[in-house]
Amino acid sequence: MKRNLIVGVILLVLLAGFWLFYDNILIKQPKTITSLQTDIADKQRQLLSAQIISRNLQNVNELIHNNLVDSPDDSLAKPANMAFLQYLTELMDKYDIILVSIKPMEVIKREEQKVDQWVSSFDKPVIDTTKDFIETPYSLSILASYIQLGQFFQELEKTPRLIKIVRFQLENPIDLTSVSDDISGKSDQRRVNIDLHTLTIVKARYKSGQNQYN
Repeated sequence: MKRNLIVGVILLVLLAGFWLFYDNILIKQPKTITSLQTDIADKQRQLLSAQIISRNLQNVNELIHNNLVDSPDDSLAKPANMAFLQYLTELMDKYDIILVSIKPMEVIKREEQKVDQWVSSFDKPVIDTTKDFIETPYSLSILASYIQLGQFFQELEKTPRLIKIVRFQLENPIDLTSVSDDISGKSDQRRVNIDLHTLTIVKARYKSGQNQYN
């Protein structure tokens, strides 16, 4: 009789212990896991946002660094910058684009433009030299297909140099295969005239411009 009583008590203790374990641990565990998963997901989103912001800031800093000069006389801001011209020719070679001509464009300073003076911006662009950056215009003439032209522009967007495409013009294809006796292209290539400007930030002007807003 005592043995049965002892066994019964032990069973009751075990059952009570199991019930307490189930009620206080097993039932609450899924809720805890769900809560932790939510916290982890929030932290991951915050981390991803921080990484994106950091990457964007790094890209902006690199872009400024690659286009910042101490003086307007720096070679980076000069017309016919050899490094930039070489970059363009290598980019054209990469996509089998045929270069017809490339040259720096003569500019008219806005502050020196006469009131009655009218010049086509396609011939001599009017540049505002009072800004905190210098625009250096180039005129390109190439033979390219639509796909090659799109690839060319996409690469220009990725370059560390600040570049502004002012205009581009597709010529009517009177003869698609030949520009001259020495320059000829494929049947799907058309002559494209492009005016683009490189933008170079002048450190002194850049800092003075920032101080105006402080």
